[in-house]
Order: sequence, then structure tokens, then C-alpha cells
Amino acid sequence: VGRGVTRARPGDAVVVANSAPCRDCPECAGGRANLCRRITHLTGAFAERVLVPAPIVAGNVHDLPAGLAPGLAAAAEPLA
Repeated sequence: VGRGVTRARPGDAVVVANSAPCRDCPECAGGRANLCRRITHLTGAFAERVLVPAPIVAGNVHDLPAGLAPGLAAAAEPLA
């Protein structure tokens, strides 16, 4: 867990989306975040450890539901 992160603690089971919109460009402000001009992408998602960019931590990190296997959680986004 990086400096300034209060949303998660070491050992927390979380899932992380592979991108996050800037929430500030005209497209995001107009409700079209899927067209974001400054989207942040996460690369290396299948690495054992990965540094998640701050915009993704701010809005696209979610607690892993109790009882959900980590392997199944990791497959949710590519299958969606």
C-alpha cells in the first residue's frame, strides 16, 4: 500500500479495474467516461505484484467479496 492510500491496508483482498477515467475532461464531464481523453491504464495486471496508478486506486479498487476465490475474481474483468 503506497503513501497516502487510506482505502486499503496491507493484506486486504481487493480487485482492481484495468483503467480509470480522469473524471475531468469534457467527455467525462458530459457523462461519457468511456470516451475519456486522459484515461489511466494499468499494465502488468497478471504480475504477482503491481503498482496501481493513483487514479485507479481512487475509484476502481473494490473489496473482494467474502468467499469469492481470488482466481475467479481475477477472471471477472477479462470475461466481462
